[in-house]
Amino acid sequence: MLSGYYALVFATRYNRFIAALVFLMGVAMLLVAVMWLSTAPMFKPL
Repeated sequence: MLSGYYALVFATRYNRFIAALVFLMGVAMLLVAVMWLSTAPMFKPL
């Protein structure tokens, strides 16, 4: 499934680095989403 979206994963000798980078980007986006959703109840409408 990864090769369908990111063809460079199998096209270069840095395929493991690219796959790790894609994985870390997903983890970072998940972390930002969790942090944003956990602070949402703190803000009260005016």
